[in-house]
Amino acid sequence: MQGRKRVKRDRSAAYRKIAKLQKCLEMQQRLTNKYKKRYQRLKLGSQATDETPRHKTRRLLRHWPVSKQVRKSLVFHHAVVEDIRSRYKNSRSEREKQSIARLFTGGIVRRCKLQKFARNVLGMHSRMSSKLGSGKSLPFAQIRANRTSAITGLKRLVQAF
Repeated sequence: MQGRKRVKRDRSAAYRKIAKLQKCLEMQQRLTNKYKKRYQRLKLGSQATDETPRHKTRRLLRHWPVSKQVRKSLVFHHAVVEDIRSRYKNSRSEREKQSIARLFTGGIVRRCKLQKFARNVLGMHSRMSSKLGSGKSLPFAQIRANRTSAITGLKRLVQAF
């Protein structure tokens, strides 16, 4: 019996040791993964710091207590600006860019003297807003007007015939 007891005791000690070592190994793997991830983030640095609208708002209002309404309005502002900026940047045709820029040359933006601010925030060229703000018609609007005048002229000729 003594031999069996000893074997059983040694075996249970070995199982306890294995369990302890497995826990230690698991903890070391967690630490390794944690530091790997930290290294990746440091290595990427400024490349992966795309700020979300919520992050920008938190950073701006970090030191000042404001109501939820103000915070939500600012998050909405950042989201809309980011969306418009990406649309403007990714638009392929000049016509799309002009239609987006036309939104920011209206009366309210002009009255509040926010045109320059809108240009800077949205990444538009100053020539675009000056073209639109001068009241001159845009090239595609002129083409459409020429087309309609040609069509009406053609109608008159047909009716006169």
